[in-house]
Amino acid sequence: MHRTQQQERFILDKTTNTSGYKQQAMSLLMQLKKQDPISEQETSLENNDKKEFNFDFSTLVLSDEQLDIMQYPRPTLLLSNTTLKQQQQQQQQQQQQQQQQQQRKCDRCKNLFIVRAILDNQDVKACAYHYGRLRVSQSFGEKQRTYSCCGDPLGSTGCEKGPHVFKEEDIEKLHASIPFINTKDINNNNKEKAKLLALDCEMGYTTLGMELIRLTVINENHDKVLDELVLPSHMVIDLNTRYSGISTLAGVKHNLESIRQALFDRMDQHTILLGHGLENDLKALRIIHDKVIDTAALYPHPHGLPYRYGLRVLATKYLSKFIQDSSEGHDPEEDAGTCLDLLYHYIKQKHQ
Repeated sequence: MHRTQQQERFILDKTTNTSGYKQQAMSLLMQLKKQDPISEQETSLENNDKKEFNFDFSTLVLSDEQLDIMQYPRPTLLLSNTTLKQQQQQQQQQQQQQQQQQQRKCDRCKNLFIVRAILDNQDVKACAYHYGRLRVSQSFGEKQRTYSCCGDPLGSTGCEKGPHVFKEEDIEKLHASIPFINTKDINNNNKEKAKLLALDCEMGYTTLGMELIRLTVINENHDKVLDELVLPSHMVIDLNTRYSGISTLAGVKHNLESIRQALFDRMDQHTILLGHGLENDLKALRIIHDKVIDTAALYPHPHGLPYRYGLRVLATKYLSKFIQDSSEGHDPEEDAGTCLDLLYHYIKQKHQ
């Protein structure tokens, strides 16, 4: 009963009207019916284990091979030879001089567009796209693929309009635009550092691609140790509010350099970082770190990489927890906490 009450309270806090509450509650009820009952004693034991946990987390750290396969930023990116430095300087100059002539593929509608430093009224509504996922449904006995956002079929004109945006995937170009830092090279003070930190980054679209706009970090006891907005280095095109949950950067105190320093004040090269698809977060932070636990690797997809289970799927399947269902965007503290819960669940199942 305690678990059901927790889920009901979660739905009540997340919904804003009666119809939304009923819809979410019905979905929750159907999910709970499919799962094996968990006793109050088992639930209490699991929560207590989190506070009094004595486990060597390093045994679950990704291997060098796994880091490479999952495309984590690696130390080879920082080869300090003159040629590489010259290439970085040239690329930086070219990006600054030719920014308005750069042609990119839009991350939403997949059409090619020219990146502009300043958007006019036409640019703001140039992209027509579907923000929902494709799903298979039946109409008059025939299967068809439709978008979850509006129900329109595959190939239809997008139901949402906004600016064209892009995400830079080339890690060398990322490094050339904003250099990476290896945590082995940071200067640490004598303060004791965390053994394990779970983090989640929110990113927005800028004229540079995707940049960090919020960093949230919790420790192994679910205590929030850092939660700050971050000012991107380039002009913001779209804060990606539907997913990031951020509608304004008003009151921002940090840029990338200062938020990294705030993180480094709490960690060093020996700290284990935990997350889901954490290579994306480290790329946004421009950090190279080899002590990583990734829940995407702890709970691999049966077809192997590049296929992965989403964090929401893992939370529902293994924790009976429903996340990322708010219309106001993701909650990074919730996502980081879910990764921590999945880690403890994994350890409990494997070592009980």
